[in-house]
Amino acid sequence: MSEELNTAKFNQHALALREQMGAIEPISNDQEFQVIGSVLKDAAGNVKSLEAHMAPQIADAHAKHKKLTALRNTLTAPFKQIRVEADKKLTVYRQEQQRIAAEAQAKAGKEAREAAEAIRLEEAAALEAEGRTDLADAVLEAPVMAEPVAPPPPVATVDGLSGRKTYKAEVIDMKALCKAIGDGSQPVDLVTANSSALNGMARALKSNLNIPGVKVIVKESTSARV
Repeated sequence: MSEELNTAKFNQHALALREQMGAIEPISNDQEFQVIGSVLKDAAGNVKSLEAHMAPQIADAHAKHKKLTALRNTLTAPFKQIRVEADKKLTVYRQEQQRIAAEAQAKAGKEAREAAEAIRLEEAAALEAEGRTDLADAVLEAPVMAEPVAPPPPVATVDGLSGRKTYKAEVIDMKALCKAIGDGSQPVDLVTANSSALNGMARALKSNLNIPGVKVIVKESTSARV
């Protein structure tokens, strides 16, 4: 087991370095440049020391996490598969019942319209027989008013479970999407730039990178050998 970490000592040392650095704002001469450089090296050394000290503990925690995760996945795998299969069976049944109900409602609606049409024709024929031709024509020209169809019965449910629909979008033509964004008909936040690819090209081409809408950013920094 590694030696217990003296966190108070590191916190105090960090405060001391920050005070030392804060006393020089901004750097105005070479001597102050050397002082800030020494602060940077000191900070880098402490980072390296802390990382080295905590590496074994982090590795041990990672190993434990990996072991527990593997055990959890092993135990939950059969239940997850059962859940998927049961959900599929329930969904198939639910969709079939919805299809049957929709067909039944459509049939009932058709029958109601046919019945209303038959009644209208009978009324028109009766008026025509009485010589009331204008009224007969009016009846025939009027829209069919069928009796409303009762809604289908609800699909069976299981206590604690509920059916739901989820929606997701799939890009099938990236060029068409980018074109729509380019002409302003769609918002630009529908796509995300591939930062990894762009940064790789920037590292390879440096200032020669030339892509519309992309700017090369050059960041300078100081590294310390500790």
